[in-house]
Amino acid sequence: MSATIQKLKTAIENAGAILVGAGSGFSTAAGYTYSGKRFHRHFADFIGKYHFGDMYSAGFYPFPTPEEKWTYWSRHTYYNRYDQPKSPVHKILLEEMPRYKADAATFPDEIHAQRRLLRSLMNLRHPGPISSDFLREQDILLQDEAANKGVVKPDELPTIADETSKDITPQDAPARNLILWHGDITRLAADAIVNAANSAMLGCFAPCHGCIDNAIHSAAGLQLREACAQLMEQQGHPEPTGQAQITPTYNLPSKFVLHHKGPPT
Repeated sequence: MSATIQKLKTAIENAGAILVGAGSGFSTAAGYTYSGKRFHRHFADFIGKYHFGDMYSAGFYPFPTPEEKWTYWSRHTYYNRYDQPKSPVHKILLEEMPRYKADAATFPDEIHAQRRLLRSLMNLRHPGPISSDFLREQDILLQDEAANKGVVKPDELPTIADETSKDITPQDAPARNLILWHGDITRLAADAIVNAANSAMLGCFAPCHGCIDNAIHSAAGLQLREACAQLMEQQGHPEPTGQAQITPTYNLPSKFVLHHKGPPT
């Protein structure tokens, strides 16, 4: 064990408390993004000069002067905290689900918290008729968020063959259509994405849970849960392990979702 690690170990063991700083994960989980059209619209000068790819990573850049640093951070704070239109979409759900009004009142009146409230209500809502007013507002919001996140096209990604050494013999070369990509599945404009579902096939009901089931349903919109409910009603029994259902994706860039029931853990 190195002296540095030993020193850290001792400090942790002797600490009365440890404060863990959270990065962009909480806001990202709430559907908030730091790239895309909004980033390019408000930070074109910084992008042109420093070639930043998103607001989050730009925050770690060692700006050469305090003036540039605080110009960036004041703009970052303004556009991410204050200059955000409020959508009435969560209010529509609260009228339908009044039992959550008291809990909703505890959420701060700022964009991150209100977006997290909306996702929570969408996660909690059971299948049933959806008002056209809600769907209109929801679709505008989700499609704008999808555009801000940016769409990933599989045919523009390098294959494993592209990434491997040119010295590999043809018979040992990997398939030309095999791609290994690490990222947000709700950004993929593929023919289909695969959802790790459960036997009920209705999505995750835990508010803002970090599972892929929750992420896909939250980004697709309430239509996806309703479509799944109709399939399960027609089927008449829980989804068996190893089987799958297929639905449209609604507000996702892919064409279809394959909902697959995996083995119990």
